[in-house]
Amino acid sequence: MATATITKNTTTTCPNCGRSVVPGWSFCESCSARLSNGDATTATGASSVSRLSDSPWLRVGLVAAILAIVVVGAIVMTQRTQHRLDQTKTRLTGTQQQLTATQGQLATTTKARDDFKAQLDAKSAELTARLADLAGTKSQLDTFKTCLNGVKRAVDYADAGDIAAADNTIKSVQGACDTVDRLL
Repeated sequence: MATATITKNTTTTCPNCGRSVVPGWSFCESCSARLSNGDATTATGASSVSRLSDSPWLRVGLVAAILAIVVVGAIVMTQRTQHRLDQTKTRLTGTQQQLTATQGQLATTTKARDDFKAQLDAKSAELTARLADLAGTKSQLDTFKTCLNGVKRAVDYADAGDIAAADNTIKSVQGACDTVDRLL
């Protein structure tokens, strides 16, 4: 390990700003002026300073320390990034599973909807046919009602002794009564 010895009562000043500087420094801390061995003035004469910064082992040690810090930082950042990547992959896997389940539910729901729609269409067609049957039946019932009402009025006229009105009433509903006769 390199050691530095500084002789007591040694003061060096910057030739540019006049402030005190540490012996052996290359630049002034205050004004950044370049200092060289001859530029700085020594107040008490020559000092016996062993320059620690000139030691090759110190430089190697500093480079090794900086390199170690960079490597450790890179390892830590890589581990953090890998951890985040693993978390993201886990979330992605979960999301993919949810998506697959949702797609399955959607397919089931879509099939159920399509089946229900087919049943609804079949019932609608059946109802349309029933409505047509009912419309025909209603028409037949209206014809039957017209015939019966006419016969009833004719009977009422005949009971009242008005045979001519009874005969005219029967003639007016004769077509409806003939249709009813064909249906029965």
